[in-house]
Amino acid sequence: MIKFVAILVPLYFTQQFIHELAHGTVAIIFGGKINGIYFNIYGGRVDSVIPNIPYVILLTGLSGGLIASLILMLVYFATRAFWVEFNILTVAFSLTNLFTGIIEGLFYDSYVSSLSSWSYIFLPFFLLSAYIFRRKLITTYPKPRFKTY
Repeated sequence: MIKFVAILVPLYFTQQFIHELAHGTVAIIFGGKINGIYFNIYGGRVDSVIPNIPYVILLTGLSGGLIASLILMLVYFATRAFWVEFNILTVAFSLTNLFTGIIEGLFYDSYVSSLSSWSYIFLPFFLLSAYIFRRKLITTYPKPRFKTY
């Protein structure tokens, strides 16, 4: 359990940083301005001003989750031979970022105005993703059985 938490905390803040950095980068690409990026235990937020153009709002909302999800999946495929705990968390964060990106893109106004309400959806989704992927890893890669003579 200590190993799991030791991996969870740095990975959580790293993926949060990537997620918010992606929002900020896309906002700048489309002519927006970044006033700051904030983090706490509950997540992160980019304080930005973006043009009020529907496709810019959609892409800025989608970008954080989609880019973070892509990077986390690349990390998973590059490191999947190492720790099972790291693999489980990487994939769970990746799927949660994908889900978050879709929510942020499609429901941007509602998401920004009531962020705390939306955050109750993400934790169960993360836990469900971790549970399902853990079961998949265990059934795909069972522990080796050694013969005793």
